[in-house]
Amino acid sequence: MLMFLLRRFGIMILTALCLTFIVFFLTNLTPNLEKLARSEGSVRMTDEQVASWLDNNGYAQPLIVRYGQWLGAMPGWTKVIDGENKGRCINASTPAASAPSFCGILQGDWGTSTVFKRPVAEILDRALGATGWLMLWVMIIMVPSALALGVLAGMREGSRTDRVLSVFSIASTATP
Repeated sequence: MLMFLLRRFGIMILTALCLTFIVFFLTNLTPNLEKLARSEGSVRMTDEQVASWLDNNGYAQPLIVRYGQWLGAMPGWTKVIDGENKGRCINASTPAASAPSFCGILQGDWGTSTVFKRPVAEILDRALGATGWLMLWVMIIMVPSALALGVLAGMREGSRTDRVLSVFSIASTATP
């Protein structure tokens, strides 16, 4: 039983790594990074300025290195720009002298959203809270309804009522 659980846990970890790598790869395609540079810097940036911005913010490194840094399995990048230390783990609240080498998902650092300019963990807390309430009300409404419809359809198996309830259930389940 223990080997079964360990194997399942290993498959779960491998699946999570594969999925996060695919999403990371798609969000880090060159057009997306150029769009990020222009939205963070200036829309009128030249291609050289975009390349410089990407280099100064750690996006010029190989994809697998950036993925390792995002996970927190590799040390974050650091660079001296205009006499000031910048880096993945260095921010306004963490000065360069006391900044950790590793900062990523494994360390609990989800980063900062470039869209909302707030920590991602804060955004996820709010969104997951709303999702939890939605799931609660879905369970309160749907479970008793599904139970009642299932009993009614089961009592009249093969009848017109059973078919209508089955079509209604499938159609309402498939509708977002």
